[in-house]
Amino acid sequence: MELQYRGITEKDAKALKVLLHRDEDNIGDFLDAVENETELITAAYLGTELVGVIQLAEDISCSYLAIFVDPDWRGRGIGSEMLAYAQERLYKFGTESIMTSFNRNDGGALRFARKHGFNRNFSSSYMEYTGGRFELEELPVRGYRDDDYIESQKLIQKAFYEMNVRVGDFPDAKIEEPNEEEQRDWAENASGRFVYTENGRIAGFGHISDNEIEGVAVRSDLQGQGIGRKMTMYLCNQIFDRGYNSVILWCVTGNYARKLYDSLGFREKYTAEFARKKI
Repeated sequence: MELQYRGITEKDAKALKVLLHRDEDNIGDFLDAVENETELITAAYLGTELVGVIQLAEDISCSYLAIFVDPDWRGRGIGSEMLAYAQERLYKFGTESIMTSFNRNDGGALRFARKHGFNRNFSSSYMEYTGGRFELEELPVRGYRDDDYIESQKLIQKAFYEMNVRVGDFPDAKIEEPNEEEQRDWAENASGRFVYTENGRIAGFGHISDNEIEGVAVRSDLQGQGIGRKMTMYLCNQIFDRGYNSVILWCVTGNYARKLYDSLGFREKYTAEFARKKI
């Protein structure tokens, strides 16, 4: 069979959403990409019939690739053909490796990944909280400012590096240095960033995007004192105050923060395996 590939139109987006909802357990980030990052999406057609979709974020070091095939068309080699198409694009782009993700409980997806040379890198749980606002005392939290960048960046890098080392699934973990491009990006998205201050210094940092908590980090010497818990509750309230009905986040398997999220009422929707291969 010969598939045709093209970027998506508004009409395609509506059809894609219907298709994706046919397999709720394997939607992943596809819906968000269809709604907000259409440049990452390629639709696959067999004649006039939409049979699958590719999500592709190109990067020289490691590109992200995810594939979704219409449940009615699975087992016919379509996924393998879509993967070959995407890999050829990435080869020409010059990427060094590919990262993909899939529901860890989906045996078919696991077999497909292993068959095509993807090996486990790490796992992460997609979690959701729907319990509404938390009752909170007034906290020493304020909006992020550009002059917070250096201190915040160093705090985050150290906290996540230490978490990655503890988990043990990130042998290439390292502390990235501050850079002007990242600082500009943070400034452009400052409305979703917050700092927790203590004795005039930044003790914690939180970042939200739409209804997702992108990250919470606490200064290493202050961990275990409840700052992460308070910061997470604060971020949840911010999200509810912005009109959303739920809060979502990802928690890497083995991260101590999982106990915190469970205690606050977050519930695991599914756990994704992130797997990687070299080109």
